[in-house]
Amino acid sequence: MFHRVAVGAVLLLAASSVWSQEKGAGRPVVRIGRVAYAPGGEPSISPNPLAEYLESKIPGYAFEALELPSTEALVDAFKNGRLEFATVSPLIFPALETRYGARAIATAKYGYSADRETAVFAAAVICRREARDIQRLSDLRGKRVTVYIQRSMGWAAAWREFADLGIDPRRDFAGLSFGGTLPEPSCNAVLDAVREGRADAGVLPSQGLWRLTLGQDPWYRVLPAPRSDAESEGFPFAFSTRLYPAAPVIKAPHTSIALATSVTLALLGMPRGSEAAEWANPAGFTLPMSYAPLRECLRQLRLDPYQDYGKVTLAGAIQQHWSAAILLVALIALGFAATTWHVARLNRRLHRSLEYLDYQGQLIAQTSEAILAAGPDGRVTFLNRAAETLLGCEREDALGNLAEQVLQLNGGGEAGPETLAHLAGNANWSGERLIQRGSGGQRRVELSVSAMRGPAGEAAGNVACVRDVTALRSMEDQYHQSQKLESVGRLAAGVAHDFNNLLTIINGYCDFLLDRLQPSDSVRGYALEIRKAGERAAGLTKQLLAFSRKQAIEPRVMDVNATIRESVPMLQRLIGEDIVLETRLGGSLGQIMADPDQLNQVIMNLAVNARDAMPNGGRLDIETANAEIGVNAPARIHAEATSGRYVLMTVRDTGHGMDEAVRQRIFEPFFTTKEVGKGTGLGLSTVYGIVRQNGGWIDVWSEVGVGTSFKVYFPRIDACVLPERIRTGSPTGEGAETILVVEDQEAVRAFTAAALRQRGYQVLEASNGTEAIAVAGGYPGRIHLLVTDVVMPGMNGKELSGRLRDSLPGLPVLFVSGYTADAIAHRGVLDRGVALLYKPFSPDELAAKVRSALDDRSE
Repeated sequence: MFHRVAVGAVLLLAASSVWSQEKGAGRPVVRIGRVAYAPGGEPSISPNPLAEYLESKIPGYAFEALELPSTEALVDAFKNGRLEFATVSPLIFPALETRYGARAIATAKYGYSADRETAVFAAAVICRREARDIQRLSDLRGKRVTVYIQRSMGWAAAWREFADLGIDPRRDFAGLSFGGTLPEPSCNAVLDAVREGRADAGVLPSQGLWRLTLGQDPWYRVLPAPRSDAESEGFPFAFSTRLYPAAPVIKAPHTSIALATSVTLALLGMPRGSEAAEWANPAGFTLPMSYAPLRECLRQLRLDPYQDYGKVTLAGAIQQHWSAAILLVALIALGFAATTWHVARLNRRLHRSLEYLDYQGQLIAQTSEAILAAGPDGRVTFLNRAAETLLGCEREDALGNLAEQVLQLNGGGEAGPETLAHLAGNANWSGERLIQRGSGGQRRVELSVSAMRGPAGEAAGNVACVRDVTALRSMEDQYHQSQKLESVGRLAAGVAHDFNNLLTIINGYCDFLLDRLQPSDSVRGYALEIRKAGERAAGLTKQLLAFSRKQAIEPRVMDVNATIRESVPMLQRLIGEDIVLETRLGGSLGQIMADPDQLNQVIMNLAVNARDAMPNGGRLDIETANAEIGVNAPARIHAEATSGRYVLMTVRDTGHGMDEAVRQRIFEPFFTTKEVGKGTGLGLSTVYGIVRQNGGWIDVWSEVGVGTSFKVYFPRIDACVLPERIRTGSPTGEGAETILVVEDQEAVRAFTAAALRQRGYQVLEASNGTEAIAVAGGYPGRIHLLVTDVVMPGMNGKELSGRLRDSLPGLPVLFVSGYTADAIAHRGVLDRGVALLYKPFSPDELAAKVRSALDDRSE
């Protein structure tokens, strides 16, 4: 038989080598072996579903799944490195592990009973029919028993049954002998010993007995199992109720950990019922299990790898196994020479095992996601380091406590905290929840809960993956708020532009009326009220432009401390005597680049807002300091903030504060919590627009009943404050020069021309750029100044001024606009040397700007 097995193995491996060279096509070939289910059949080396499945999951490798004719052939192939993986019996696994460095990577799930997937070692204990004194296993005390030892599965099962009954076979049997060894490795030796009366009972593997007696009328009977629940219909043999791990999938020492990990994950994820699963094992695979009970059983029985085969004398062993004795002597001789090499190999194997264990531990320990597991009773059984950090607790304090208490979930409603079992249900669940992180306040987390199942599908607990998304959700909220404010700002800018054109006409002609009406005229009062309303409307549009950052600014280097000191007297009068104003201005404060008027407007609006929040008096603090913002900090201040050096101005009050819903909307234009008629809702929106236009950011903290704090960040620069230029000009703004006025709004153009003619200027008019070029080309005299709107259809004011300067070199230009545009300003900052007049404007403002532009040119 040994020669037939060897020849079959050689033919199989030779054929598989030729086929794998063709199949691999340059890819490394990975072989997985198993013993054929049908012993004696032809070995299979053709492609099969398992190999095709593994190739689809693990690219870069060619796989072969081989069926070897016998266990000896499989062990030989594994020992000599011709297999990378194998599926073996759990009884030969300890020998492969001890002798050849096998490592279990997965465990096949199968079973004899219908209600659970597991492996049991079955055995049949027989006696002669006429042996009336033997009715149960306990009656074997003092009897002679023969054991079939060539396959130790039956003996391992029977040993457990005897041990449960308090029987020690070596002590309590009258004789313990072993049959089925060479030269007759079959169950017949045990059957003959019982039939001929040389033994009172025999122990066989149940499969062997089943095959030997199928369809026959046996002369023996099988002793019943000691427990009634150990029997099943159609399988009337005594069998062990001690459950052991099922057949393991092992890897060879030369197989890399990376490849073993890939194969393990592929096997665990293999769909049940697929062709690949049917070939490999119908019940699928699970993670490696402990083989400690099996090793202990084999050790007690002194079976492979502790093989003894019972109490055998040396002479008998040599007589029965003479060929093995010769081989043993040779091996002993070679063993002395190979001791050093073998010790080094064991050390390398131990090192690889430690690396593998460390690799598995690092996978879970180093992940950034918090992982927590709970058993069926809901109590914590595991958590990694990330979970300790997130939850603010030590591992020892968490283990054994209820998972919902460790997580401190909020959201369970009146029924109390939610449990992991409730969230997972029968499958998986994911969503967001608030948790209480010790004394660190609430955190928003992304929680994924999965139900775990045991080998038979029973509930085994739940595992939760927790990711802290507090900062991410805060950034998203800020980003959405910023987008909303930007959209409102664009709308406000468009409204302000059109409204400024109308106000230019209303206020301008109202000024004409006031110039012509005597103080005693009865309608003069009406005109004054119209003018006051127009001025208030102009103020509102100016605030809208400031919020939308469409207002041109003229920034310069500023000292924030100096500006605040100059503002203190006016601020004290503004907020009233019942509010204490204190300033704490930082030393060695850096400079900023900002528009002075706008900075004053920010300080005033924040002070007014604080005053309105303290109707019964309180305290207003203004502080300044240098600030450094790191790479990861800007998102907490503003969605578009960047790291760098800043000057921080903090305005803090002790007012009534506001809740989160109000805080989210305070920068929206026209949003106010004041009564109707007591606030426009543009103060803080103006502050927001000014700060953003000057390159800064603003952060707000508030708590109801405690107060509010505004932190304004301006980019810090290294420069000195320059003195302002003192300018002189004509107080009347009169002149006799020729001015070309270009404006697409007819009413605005007519008012502008009329205001200039009243001051003595010669005025040429055009409604667009093309018409202006034609008028300038046809005018025989000199044009001293171009007054043009910035935004016009077709050709804007900047393009028109460039075209005219080609034919009229040095022509001065005064731009007029309801809001600034990129044509004359870079990101809202007015280019140096550009003259700009904002709409709405009065006749006097127009005359002053015109005179200034003409005088600057003459200078």
